[in-house]
Amino acid sequence: MDVTGSLERCSFEFDPKAWDREHDRECFVDPYVDDEILTESADGDTVWRCPHEVTDGEAKCVFHLPLDSSAKPDAEKVADAFLEIVNGERETVNSEPPRPVEFVGAEFESLDLDTEQIGDGRPIDLRHAKIGGADWEVGTVNAEPLDARGLTVRGEWDNNGVTFGGDARFDGGEFGGEAGFRSAEFGGEAGFRSAEFGGYAGFRSAEFGKDVFGSDADFVRAEFGKNVEFVRAEFGGDAMFDGAEFGGYAEFSGVEFGGDAGFSSAEFGEYAGFGWAEFGGVAGFSSAEFGRDARFVRAKFDKVTGFVKAEFGGDARFSNAEFGDNATFTRAEFGGDATFNGTEFGGDAAFTKAEFKEGATFTVDGWFPISQFQGNAEFRDVTADGPLQFEDEYDSLPGRPYTFLGEVDFDRANIPNAKFSGVSFREAPTFKGSNLTRIDLSESDLSGAVFNDALLSQASLYGTDLTNARLYGARMDGAHVSDHTDFGVRNQGGTTRAFLLPWRGPRPDVRYDERNPEYDRFANPESGEDMGGGETISDYTRAAAVYAEIERVAQENADSELASRSYLWRKDMQRRRYRSDEGRGNTRELGRWMWSWFANVFVRYGESPWRVTSIAGLVIAVCAILYHILDLIEYSTSPSQSALLAAVDGTPPSPVVTFLDAVYFSTLTFSTLGMGTFQPSGPLGRAIAIFETLSGVVLLALLVFVFGRRATR
Repeated sequence: MDVTGSLERCSFEFDPKAWDREHDRECFVDPYVDDEILTESADGDTVWRCPHEVTDGEAKCVFHLPLDSSAKPDAEKVADAFLEIVNGERETVNSEPPRPVEFVGAEFESLDLDTEQIGDGRPIDLRHAKIGGADWEVGTVNAEPLDARGLTVRGEWDNNGVTFGGDARFDGGEFGGEAGFRSAEFGGEAGFRSAEFGGYAGFRSAEFGKDVFGSDADFVRAEFGKNVEFVRAEFGGDAMFDGAEFGGYAEFSGVEFGGDAGFSSAEFGEYAGFGWAEFGGVAGFSSAEFGRDARFVRAKFDKVTGFVKAEFGGDARFSNAEFGDNATFTRAEFGGDATFNGTEFGGDAAFTKAEFKEGATFTVDGWFPISQFQGNAEFRDVTADGPLQFEDEYDSLPGRPYTFLGEVDFDRANIPNAKFSGVSFREAPTFKGSNLTRIDLSESDLSGAVFNDALLSQASLYGTDLTNARLYGARMDGAHVSDHTDFGVRNQGGTTRAFLLPWRGPRPDVRYDERNPEYDRFANPESGEDMGGGETISDYTRAAAVYAEIERVAQENADSELASRSYLWRKDMQRRRYRSDEGRGNTRELGRWMWSWFANVFVRYGESPWRVTSIAGLVIAVCAILYHILDLIEYSTSPSQSALLAAVDGTPPSPVVTFLDAVYFSTLTFSTLGMGTFQPSGPLGRAIAIFETLSGVVLLALLVFVFGRRATR
């Protein structure tokens, strides 16, 4: 039916200013943006005037008559009139130039449509319309755009399977009942910003951004009062859910996000499921709140992912997830169990200052495990009230890959009861100042690791490789070690016998010891650490402190060999420190150095009976040689006795003293036994005999002391 401009026009006016005064909701009719369709009212206000013809005998059209008006046609006739207008089969009053199809503020008892297509390409304007319910059995909505911002739907809204050819905008809409967009296709942008869904919202298998540009889907600050499903939905462009509120469960399993996915500051009141979801762009969950469990099992994140300050009230499951780029969980809070079993971090992973209330697991999963952290792993200042587990469950498999391939930082972490059993590090990890009470580091390769000022009380160090580890300031009270625990102190051959010569001995693999083949003072960052006033702690002091701590651990574990070696090298470092004035508060102490030097040379600080006996043997041999070469001993018989012996049996008056006689005399003199057969001759002989006797007294006393000391270990 054609209507000419001579017919009476509907008197309904929509005043944006009046709307703002009477409603708390945003008004989507903007006097500045919509100036082409707005006019000036009699009061001088800028208003929108309905372009449709009036109903017979009424001042308003069928779309703006109140629902309780007796003149209002039934819902089916109103829907037919709606179709005629949007399909171009019916013109509006004063339609020159052509205007959008406008139904601003219209009231529909229901809007059930059953047709292959609605719209002729012109915009359809349903802003602030009120609909009791809608069931669209529609193939395609051909409108650019369908503008339903501020729409109010009191009942169910069924758009399942509908294809929106252009933009579809439902920003600020209110859906009181169930809202169904299952298998719907949005060719342009899909706008649901600040929309409110009072009932179930279904977007299962919906496709967003089907145009060549991959248009965006906007759900920013949307409110979902009950359950919402986006299972297997596809987003060709960006999907923005920042600030959205999910009152029921939110299911995004199997969703494909082609662009960026934004869930920053979103609130999930119940279960949130993102299992098997694929994030092709940046995924942002910063400051998101998960009230219950959050499931990201086998989710795939291709680009940067952020969970900064995210809060997980229940369990957080990221098992077998893949992070292709950097993943950030800085300051995230995990209220339940956090599971990252089999998760692969292709880029850097940051958990700085994260809190794990119930602990977390990062174990390798599957018979063909892959490296979990391929980039740098930062757990600086992390806190775990429960155990933090990094155990490699398949360490017996041949060719087991590293768990950490990049740099690892656990500085100042508070992770008691953590488990790193069997874990390997390609780069030396750092645990500086961390609380590692009761940590399990068994069979882990921690060579070169940094444990300065760390607390390792009751730590399990069975078979742990700690060669070249920085242990200055670390406390290992009650730590458990085994014969295979390597602090870089044991000999490779397993023997702990101190070498006979003071300048010979095994080289340690302890970071601060200059005897270490890998020692480089200028490459050691802690050597230049400023302790105030421009002074530093010397490496001698650091090494001595480390050896003292290892010695104490060895004593607690009844490992006498390790304790002995640690004690010896601690004394070596102290001796070297006495002759050096390097380091904070250090001065040369030559007297103590000389005493320490003597203790090292003669008794190896009371640990080497072999060195005492060797020196004793050396003294006996040297004195015997002197006695023999210089003819410093003689038989102890008198001249009359010598003459009598010569007359009786023909013995020469002065029998020759052999070298064996000299050795015999030297041994008896050293041991202070003195059998009387020989005696020193001349002042020099007597002086050497006195020296040897005194040396024997001292060395024999030292030998008794050393044996007694070793017997008490």
